[in-house]
Amino acid sequence: MKINYFNQDHLDQFLQRFNVHYSDEIDEKTTHLITDDTTIPFVCALSSKVVHALARHLTVLSIRWIDECLRCDKLLLDELALQFEIRGDLTCSTMYHGGMQRSRLITRRHSLFSKHIFMLKCSGVQNVNRKNKIFIFFNFFN
Repeated sequence: MKINYFNQDHLDQFLQRFNVHYSDEIDEKTTHLITDDTTIPFVCALSSKVVHALARHLTVLSIRWIDECLRCDKLLLDELALQFEIRGDLTCSTMYHGGMQRSRLITRRHSLFSKHIFMLKCSGVQNVNRKNKIFIFFNFFN
């Protein structure tokens, strides 16, 4: 999640009030991804973190969830949290496609890339850090 000054203050309040662990990375301990949907409500950019969260079948929530938890002075979980679930992404012509919900509801957990082969062809000078992130991403879900 990209944090601006206003969001950072709310995030700090949220973490302190509800004793929630925050990480910039998605790993096996991650349960939710909170993302920015300020352009269009409940629609987010399809970032690498969102794809990673979808591949892990995590709940992807709007930053609005943090604001509502603070407003209610209560950590909204389960069905209450799902009213803040992201419903689509900015890359699709049908922005409210429900892909995040469908990913979360998959009962048979499987490798995102099972039965697929990828060839990455890059031209020019490559950023080693970016190559490593791509390798880790594909390797993690294989």
